[in-house]
Amino acid sequence: MKNSSLFLLLSLVFSFVVSSSAAQQTVFNKVYYDDMSGFHTLGSDIMPDHGYVMVGKKYDNSGHIMKIDSSGNVEWTRQLSKPDHYSEINDVISNPDSTIVTAGLVNTSSEPLLNIVKWSKAGDTLWTRNLDGLASFSSISIRRSSAGGYFITASNQNFYTLSNNTSQILKLDINGELVWSKTYLSDDYLIFLNAIDELPDFSLILAGYVKNKESNEFHLFISHTDEAGIPLWSEMLENPEGFTYSEAFDVSVTPEGFVVLAKVADRTSLIKTEFTGTPLWSRTYSWSGWSMWTDTSGKITRLPDGSFIIASVGYMGEITKTDTSGFPEWVQSVFMEIVDVVPSSDGGYTAFGNGPILGVKTVPNYIPQIAAYKTDSEGNGGSCVYSLIQEMQNYTATFNSFNIEAFDLGAVLSSIITINSFPVLVEDTCVAYVGGVNNQEPDNNSLRIFPNPATDVFSIEIPVNNPNNYGRLEIISEEGRLVYTCNDFTSLSNGINPGYFPEGIYLVRLISGNNDYTGKLMIRH
Repeated sequence: MKNSSLFLLLSLVFSFVVSSSAAQQTVFNKVYYDDMSGFHTLGSDIMPDHGYVMVGKKYDNSGHIMKIDSSGNVEWTRQLSKPDHYSEINDVISNPDSTIVTAGLVNTSSEPLLNIVKWSKAGDTLWTRNLDGLASFSSISIRRSSAGGYFITASNQNFYTLSNNTSQILKLDINGELVWSKTYLSDDYLIFLNAIDELPDFSLILAGYVKNKESNEFHLFISHTDEAGIPLWSEMLENPEGFTYSEAFDVSVTPEGFVVLAKVADRTSLIKTEFTGTPLWSRTYSWSGWSMWTDTSGKITRLPDGSFIIASVGYMGEITKTDTSGFPEWVQSVFMEIVDVVPSSDGGYTAFGNGPILGVKTVPNYIPQIAAYKTDSEGNGGSCVYSLIQEMQNYTATFNSFNIEAFDLGAVLSSIITINSFPVLVEDTCVAYVGGVNNQEPDNNSLRIFPNPATDVFSIEIPVNNPNNYGRLEIISEEGRLVYTCNDFTSLSNGINPGYFPEGIYLVRLISGNNDYTGKLMIRH
């Protein structure tokens, strides 16, 4: 009887502890609106005060940064403002001292520049650096070095560029001064970088994809370099039969090797390798899609217990929690186009992404918009998050060695930027479900493209009479990749020559004021 009473008492105590722990894990659904121009997020991080910082782009051609508290309430906002510049902030990290470092793009009329800014906890700039190198920048990310300073990776994702310099890594010290900068070249492949991580010995693991210059096939690749960015070995994934595309989105160092988040056979995939690049296991999960709004595809974070939390773009957004061996523990769908998911201080997770989701037009009209959904430790998080069936298949990943060489590229330039705050509206809701943009009639949002089909040069006629409303032109391939961007208004009528494109159908999107105009372009040779 005494033993039974003791067991009952211990059970009640354990139940109370579990219930109390669960009760402390708050959840929320927040949507943020900029009713002047609309905005999206491209990156996020958790702060030492348990709040969060988000960065991205506004659709008035300026980059933005926003700090929210642990409950999702806005604390401050800043935007990079300069009339003759297009800017965006692509990635962010918070430091243990509550300072923030962002990496993004400033595109002047003469050249694109990487823009690195260090911010105080209150949103004041501490230093700013501009760095040149590639002919164009995209897929920009930043990581903190355990030796002090920062790594920035960038790629020129225009697949049809005439330049072989398609990727770049920069190492900055803690004061933002350039330590070294490298570009990566191969005789047979164009190199595109998406991610970087640091090993305990200060060497680096790089991940991304390569494009075969002859066959136009795309292959996931990883490369191990020394601490100065010189490749030690490089391995390329052999695509599964019937597929010509694979890509590494992110990479994480583990005690046994590397775990790569990827797209393989059109599905989200994890591949674990030894430090030598030899595969240990490989698994696929649900269908892997592309974001309609941003050039983001997935993030992986290794948790303190060695398990993983993954953000991936599926039919909408998905959060997947796996154990240390990549076996899924739970999968949740989030009603947004997800960009990132970060662990929260209470054991839950916070997902960040964008809206609207395409569908039938509803309110509100001030879009694009940003979403932050906070979940508990099991991924439960209100009306914008719901469970999915777990999918997983094992497969055999086969890698082939290839050669990459590193060359010096890039320099630090002086930089002056103007910082302004801007108002943000917040609602406890999910992102909108839309079909058009800002209640425009479908016919009024169509681009007239001629000639169509085209071989190379083409022109556009649109119902926009004020050039000051023109933001930029984007061309997106059938694979969902941004392959060309331009912010020169005169090119619309004088002729657009984006360079050589393979035959196929492309989405042409013009961002003008609060409106998006789209059309289909067919390329034939």
